[in-house]
Formats: sequence, C-alpha cells, structure tokens
Amino acid sequence: MRYRHIFVFLFFLFSFSILFGQTSTKQWTLEECIKYALENNLDIKKVKLSEQEDVIDRKQAIASLFPSVSGSVSQSYNRGYDKDEDRITGQWGGSYSLGASVDLFRGLKNFWTLKQTKIQSQQTAIIMRQTEYDIKIAITKAYMQILYYQEALNIATQNRTVAQSQMERGKKLLEAGSSSKSEYATLQSQYASANAQVVKVQNSLDNMKLQLKQLLEMGIDDEIDVVIIDIDESQIMVPLADKKQIYQNALNNMPAMHLAEVNKKMAALNYKIVLANCFPSLSLNGSIGSSNVYGTAQDFGDQMKNTFRQSLSLGLSIPIFTNLQSYASVQKAKIQQQSIEFDYAEAEDDMLKTIESLYQDCLSAQAEYLASKQQLESAELSYDLVAEKFSLGMQNATDILVERNNLNAAQQNVLQNKYTALLSQLILNIYQGV
Repeated sequence: MRYRHIFVFLFFLFSFSILFGQTSTKQWTLEECIKYALENNLDIKKVKLSEQEDVIDRKQAIASLFPSVSGSVSQSYNRGYDKDEDRITGQWGGSYSLGASVDLFRGLKNFWTLKQTKIQSQQTAIIMRQTEYDIKIAITKAYMQILYYQEALNIATQNRTVAQSQMERGKKLLEAGSSSKSEYATLQSQYASANAQVVKVQNSLDNMKLQLKQLLEMGIDDEIDVVIIDIDESQIMVPLADKKQIYQNALNNMPAMHLAEVNKKMAALNYKIVLANCFPSLSLNGSIGSSNVYGTAQDFGDQMKNTFRQSLSLGLSIPIFTNLQSYASVQKAKIQQQSIEFDYAEAEDDMLKTIESLYQDCLSAQAEYLASKQQLESAELSYDLVAEKFSLGMQNATDILVERNNLNAAQQNVLQNKYTALLSQLILNIYQGV
C-alpha cells in the first residue's frame, strides 16, 4: 500500500511538471525571427533547388561543345526458301557500329548557351537574395505590428480599468441620489465600449502573432511571443540621411535592381541564341562498323575484318525557308529585349516611389508624433481635472465621457505615429543594407 501511495504521488508530480513546463512560450527577438525564417522558409529551399538545376544546366552546356558518341549492336535472324536445296533455311547474323558527331558551327549557339547558363546562375543567386529581403521586410512589419498592438492592448486594458472604476463610482452616486439613471447608463456604455476595445485589440494582436508564426513556417503546436522592447524618443526622432543618398544606396543594394540588370543580359543572350538558328550549321560525322553471319565456314574474326567499314562526312545545313518561324522568333526576341529595358526603368521608378513614400511617412510620423505628444499632455491634464471633479460629484457622466474619448484619441495618435516612424526607419535601413 505504501508503494502505491508513492507511485500515485510521483505520477501527479510528473504530470504537474509537464503541465507547467509547457506553459511558458519562448519570446523571440526580431533578429531571431529573421534568422529562423531564413533557415526554414520553403521559398528559400525551393530557390536552393533551382541552384542545383543551374549546375546541371551548366554541365550540359559544356558537354554540348564536345562530340557526341553512340554505339549500336544488333542481332537478326533471317528465314527464307533456298531453291538450290529446295527447303526453308534460317540464318543468324550480327551488326556492330560506333558513331560520333560534332558541331563545327551553329551560329555560335552553343557558346551563347554556355554563357547564358553562367548568367542564369547569377540570376538564381539574386533571386535568393531577393527572397531573403522580402522575408526580412515581411517579418519586420509583422514584428512591429505585434509591438504596436501589445502596447495598444496595455492602454486599452488601463482604460477599461478606469472606466470600470468610474462606473462603480457612478453607481454609488446614483444610490446616494447625487446622479441620475441616464448618467449611470452613460458610464455603463463607456465601460462596455472600453471592454469591446480590449477584445478588438487582443484579436488583432493574436492575428499578427499568427501571421508571424506563419512567416516562420512553424507547426500547428508551436506558439510564439516576442520580446517587448523599451523605445525612447531618441529612437523615434532619429534624423534621416539625405533622400537622394538613401535612394542611391537602395539602387546599389537591393536585389530587385540587380535582377533587372541580369534580366537585360539574359534577354540579349536569348536574342543571339535565336538569331543563331538563322545561320548555316556545319557538322562533322564519322562512324565505324562491321558485321558477321553465324553458321558459316568463315570464323567470327575474319568476318569482322572483311566486313569492317568506316565513314567520314561533313554536313552543311542552310535554312532557306522555314515558314517564317526563324524570322518570327528573332522579332519576338527583339521585342522581349525592349520589354526588359522597360522593366529595368520600371524597377528604378518603383524603387524611387518606395523610398520617397517611406521617407515622407517617416518625416510625417516624426512631426506628428511631437504634435500628438503635446496633444496627449493637454488631454491628460484636462481629463484629470474633470475626473477629479466627477469623483466629487461636480461633473456629470457626459463630461467625463467626452474627456475620456479625447484622451483615447490622443493616445492612439501618439502610438500610431510612434510605430509608423520606427517601421519606416527599419525598412529604409533594410533597403540600404544597414
């Protein structure tokens, strides 16, 4: 019996240790999130497979410069009527050959194809970097949104606590006959609104955590939370560098511009490859072979020697009329080149628009942050005065509700401008490779 009690005690102790050991959730820093995503993101893994394909394509392009060699072995049985012997006869025989072929000239198509595989490897590497930058930006946005909603939740929770306290105070005033039912109903409505705001912000916070979790490619049983950092005004009001310099740094750093440049090179090589099909092609072909027949007086070696044959040929193919297929391909390749040129100009224009928008968003948010801070200070002072009078029964519920709404709006403005400025700065740094 004593052992049974010990077993039960250890069982519950083990169960509680598992239960409470699993309740803690790891808090992630922004750097940890980015590092984890870069190591586990499926898009990055798919691009790595493309890099392996590029290696295969390059080997194939190099091999195409060398002769191609093929061998052939066949065995046959021939059956027919022999007039001399007046009977049906059958005979086994074999044929053996080895051939080689090499392109001497195909409009330099093989050379341009080989060069294209080199550029293709560069293109894949740039796509890898572009994917990494896209992930960094997406995670940074989600992370900062979580910090925003976490702080907004703290404010909303405090407002609900204050609204509950005022509702309880209003109830006492109503019971003492110092307030009306309509004023108490106003305070109840204020509390209900504050509680609804807490629920709304909590849902937004949970959704952003889910989005971050999905960006990290985490499993269904995984939970995520972030490290809450203290942000002071000096971080919000960091002076921005010259806009032109930021734009130039982004052009030099961002993979999107490098990709547009490489695409131009790929289009130029594709045009040369297509154009090569319009030139004559010259090839050298050679082969050796022999054969034998079984069941004859001559042995195998003598038959192979007597039937040995060899050939060497030079082939010239001239495209005279291909139903305009070559012409159409060349014209389309030209149009593609021009389209890629426009894509490059469009990429520069998109980069300029992005940098200018982020730059202006940051400047505006910084200026509005300072203005909203002053507005918040005034709203807090006004609210404190009205709240004190309300507690003494000198102000009605409508007055305190108006001041509370003003204070909530001021808090929201400060919070919005704070994180808009921070996020714009972080994204600008990413674009510059800082």
